[in-house]
Amino acid sequence: MEPLTATVIATLIATKAFEKTGEQLSEGVWKLVSKFLSALRRKDQATAAAIATVAKTPELAEQTPAI
Repeated sequence: MEPLTATVIATLIATKAFEKTGEQLSEGVWKLVSKFLSALRRKDQATAAAIATVAKTPELAEQTPAI
């Protein structure tokens, strides 16, 4: 096998491995975020509602809240 062919094959395998790892990582993070938000809704409904509002309207995150 020529070195170029071996390099191309290794690159393809590595790319697939990184794609799969990225998918698994994003799934894991999403599960953790979901668990966190569920716990937050039980413990502090006002904060959970504020997070949901900012998620729907991101420009609100840049505003300074009234104290």
